[in-house]
Amino acid sequence: MRFEWDEKKNNENIRKHGLDFSDVWQVFENPLLSKLDDRENYGEDRW
Repeated sequence: MRFEWDEKKNNENIRKHGLDFSDVWQVFENPLLSKLDDRENYGEDRW
């Protein structure tokens, strides 16, 4: 599968959600998302 996106919208998405569209293919490869949420110090690991 091939993906295309608007770079300006991608940059906004990274800023707002911490998710780069170039990583989205993983959603289609694996039904489970396994990414550590390290955007803030929550006092615990959040996945």
